[in-house]
Parts: sequence; structure tokens; C-alpha cells
Amino acid sequence: MLKISGGQFAGRTLSLPSSATTRPVTEKNRASIFNSLFSYVLDAKVLDLYAGSGALSFEALSRGAATAMMIEKSNKVVGQIKENIERLGVGERATVESFDVAHWLKRDHEQRYDLIFFDPPYVQFDTALAEMATNLLQSGGILVVSMSSRSKMPESIGEAKLLKEKKYGDSQFGFFQKLL
Repeated sequence: MLKISGGQFAGRTLSLPSSATTRPVTEKNRASIFNSLFSYVLDAKVLDLYAGSGALSFEALSRGAATAMMIEKSNKVVGQIKENIERLGVGERATVESFDVAHWLKRDHEQRYDLIFFDPPYVQFDTALAEMATNLLQSGGILVVSMSSRSKMPESIGEAKLLKEKKYGDSQFGFFQKLL
């Protein structure tokens, strides 16, 4: 079980299938990430690529994001995310699609997002996919990239420039902003 760390749903739990191979962002790390994103979350349109547990999206919704679109390849995990959407009562604000992120990013998309989470399995970090994700980012929007702390965080991804990075044990998060 995962707990939401702040906002309207603080303390509420999210569940995962017992055999899930996701690597959920810890509650402590999510709290720190969202403290850094405070001014970007309210009324934001969120895209969560490699959603896994959906914890980042649910945290954003809890803290006032307008909508969250989650993309996750595992049908089993997508089913659990749908249950969590129903349990939290956010069906009008949250959507999940079962898709491989690389294939999803290659589709035509009209929607642009204020906040994008790019949290692939560490062994699958792909700068080209991250760059494709920036095409869906609004000007002034934030891309949060998760990768192993043993990897070097790029200075920019597409038109988005690194604002800051935070390291927590084996994980690091880069906060990139798409310039106006």
C-alpha cells in the first residue's frame, strides 16, 4: 500500500497488484517533489508517462491538479489504477490508458500539459522519448524526469532546460522547464 502524502487525499492509500513490478516513488520523495512543484500543480493538466502505481498523478490530483492522464503498459497495473481512480472518486479528472509509452508518444496529440512526469524503468531511460514528451509540454510547463542516481542528468531535453535536480538514495529527479 502507498499513502498519498499531501492535499485533499492526504493519508489515503493506493493499492497495487501483489505481483506488480513497478518502482513507486516513495511517500517521502513524492512529498519533496511536490513541495518543489507547489506553484505548478494547482489547476495543472498532468501527464504521467510510465505511470506505474499512478502515485505521482494521484498526488497531483490531491494537491489541486485539474486533470491527470496516466500511460502504463501493464494491463494488470492499469486495472489497479482504475480501481484507485474509482476509490478516490476522481473519475471525472483522471484517465489511464494501457499503452507502451514509445508508441503512445508517436501518436498525434492535440492536448498540451502543464506538468509531465517521465518515470521509466531505470534501465530504459531514453532521451529521445523524453524529448518527444517535451513536445506535449506547454510553454512554461515542467517536465519531471526520474532516473538512477548513478546516471548523469542531462542539462536539457528538447526545448526544456534543467532548473534543478534532487537526489534521494538510488533515485534522482530532474526538473526541466520548457522555455517560452
